[in-house]
Amino acid sequence: MIARMDFRWDHGFITDQNSYLEERVRLQQELERLTPMGDDELERAADLLAHFSAHWDATGEDRRKQRELIGLIVARVWVKGDQVVALSLRPLPHHIGAG
Repeated sequence: MIARMDFRWDHGFITDQNSYLEERVRLQQELERLTPMGDDELERAADLLAHFSAHWDATGEDRRKQRELIGLIVARVWVKGDQVVALSLRPLPHHIGAG
């Protein structure tokens, strides 16, 4: 469902940006609730969040590694002209950030 919506947005079939972004966020949150996460994934996500600056420093000046690291957190970026208008973050485990 999300992929179809993104396709429609990317190809101009959806033109109301606010409605699109609201619906996409709602669908992403619904998907997060339905997606189980294994212990290894949970540990990796917790480590990434807790030690992000160390992970960033470890990339050095390697732009490819920096993009990969950001790609672990950011799922999609919407750009209009030369401005970022929205970000879609990758789902985080429900246990992280709660509390």
